[in-house]
Amino acid sequence: MRYSRCILAFFVVVAFAAGAFGATLEDYAGRVRLAKDAAADLHKTVSSGTISKEAEERLLGIIENSLPATEKVDAPGTTVVTDYTWLHEDISEYRAEKKPERRREILSSLTVRLQAIEETVSELANAEKAAPTKDSDKEALDKILQREEYKTVEPQESPLTSLLDRILNWLFSRYPKQPITPVATPGMPNLASFLQILLFLGVAIGLGFIGYKLVPHFVPRFRKDNARKRERVVLGEVISEDTTSHDLFSEAEELARSGQLTLAIRKAYIAALCGLEDRRLLKLAKYKTNRDYLFDLRKRREIVAEMSDITREFERHWYGAKESTAEDWARVAALYQQTIDKAERA
Repeated sequence: MRYSRCILAFFVVVAFAAGAFGATLEDYAGRVRLAKDAAADLHKTVSSGTISKEAEERLLGIIENSLPATEKVDAPGTTVVTDYTWLHEDISEYRAEKKPERRREILSSLTVRLQAIEETVSELANAEKAAPTKDSDKEALDKILQREEYKTVEPQESPLTSLLDRILNWLFSRYPKQPITPVATPGMPNLASFLQILLFLGVAIGLGFIGYKLVPHFVPRFRKDNARKRERVVLGEVISEDTTSHDLFSEAEELARSGQLTLAIRKAYIAALCGLEDRRLLKLAKYKTNRDYLFDLRKRREIVAEMSDITREFERHWYGAKESTAEDWARVAALYQQTIDKAERA
């Protein structure tokens, strides 16, 4: 019982000694792209003078939430820290500014800077995917990491790791390693060596199995999160795996009957996307835009026309200032049904 407790304490200390990880480069690139697209859409709509206050705040929220003021990003061979203080300051200035000309200038500058950062992140991602043995690729990566957008984080030893080292050193000092004296093995020395290897393998497998069973009980980050794996995110809305496109469209009909036609059109558009994913015609992703989904369907000529129409209707009513009517809802509902019917045949 005493030895079992020692093994348990050892695995707990090792598990908690693990350091925190930053965001992956792919995740960071997706959020930069999302923020850039939102800024470009906002600049275009504000310039036309047709955006509502609600839609404006929604797009500003997407930009702010996609790129926090600072965060760690795991790059090849190092960790970098991004600094988007200027982005949040520009958004605050935009909200406080009353002159339309100055507001458009702020949005234009913000969009250009995000476009430049997106190109930089693309170079960084390409450098990560390239062969690490090429000197030219390594030099290109070093140049990218030296730019002012990034700061290198010096690795520091975790206090828990230092504590573990001290504990192990103390244990070794209490139980010093005895000198091994070779002993003549009578009989079959090869068989004895083979059995010894089997014994070591059995002990290693046993310890690994104990760690596999015990660590998830003490470290939440290693527990299986089946609910998260089943979640789908479309336009910031989380949809569980057991929710079908028919369920989503039924919710859209309920919204339409209660007079919330704009929300009903948005829900019908989400239902169409989920219906196409259920039929394996496209793949939903958190950072994909409406245009990305249409690009994925470019080879599906039998349904791309309907999806283009329903996408246009959604953008016109959700991002624009046009008031939704019953006729608009009826047109979107018909487009949804045509899309699903053709998807079934496809």
